[in-house]
Amino acid sequence: NFRLASVRLIAKSRQGGGKASLVVGQRSSSKKTIAGTPSNFNQGQGYTFDTLNFVNPKNNSNGVWQMDLQGRIKVRRVVLFLDRKGGGSGPANVRKSCTATLETLWGQDIRKFSASAGARNARNAKAKACDKAIADCNQALRRSGNNTLLMCTL
Repeated sequence: NFRLASVRLIAKSRQGGGKASLVVGQRSSSKKTIAGTPSNFNQGQGYTFDTLNFVNPKNNSNGVWQMDLQGRIKVRRVVLFLDRKGGGSGPANVRKSCTATLETLWGQDIRKFSASAGARNARNAKAKACDKAIADCNQALRRSGNNTLLMCTL
């Protein structure tokens, strides 16, 4: 038996204003904005896609698991992170950190964005930290105005 811990969505939106949230049963996570540009929308390269992490909004996994998408969106991949039910009694709160890198398409590092977060298990803490780091990186990328030659990576 497994419980849904988190979901990673790799997608892009045509105008950079698409929205996504994770729905488990009747509970929904907060909506997140999916980055993208019209010039990159029909390109298939990995750097044209945005990475978003969602933590299960319920304490359990009962009900249907869905991604609620709004806007003109292309999805490259959806990754589910599962925990075994009753998988032991870990610490009540685990802190993890993650670093995202703003880099050129040819791999030269421009700037690093680090974040840390806490959760009931290590996977959720890591997902939250990576979500924060990649969001900070994507915000700097949008502010740079140079979206075609730069990308954010974990």
